[in-house]
Amino acid sequence: MSGGCGEIGRGQGGSTETVQLLGRHWIIQDSRGVTVTEVPRGTRGVIGCTPIIKPGTCFQYYSGTDLDEAPGSMHGSFQMAVLDDRSQPLESFDAEVAPFHFWPPSTPA
Repeated sequence: MSGGCGEIGRGQGGSTETVQLLGRHWIIQDSRGVTVTEVPRGTRGVIGCTPIIKPGTCFQYYSGTDLDEAPGSMHGSFQMAVLDDRSQPLESFDAEVAPFHFWPPSTPA
């Protein structure tokens, strides 16, 4: 049985610095811990975007995958850059994303 599962990502600027999301790395696993998809580190942006996140703002997105065994889990990182006041990169870092679980959407009875 294959089910579609969604993932919602949200990045929030919790510091006094403006950052840009440049890339991502995801490892997506089924309920048995088998890796079903891996998005390589450095894959550009998310859903075609490389958003600039200013202090106190957020960027939210939705994406999906197919799983044979739910629930699924995923973990990984976002590759980020701290920007100066002209939106030029000052330094880069990885924002680690701890493992979390997700389930297929409920089907109406």
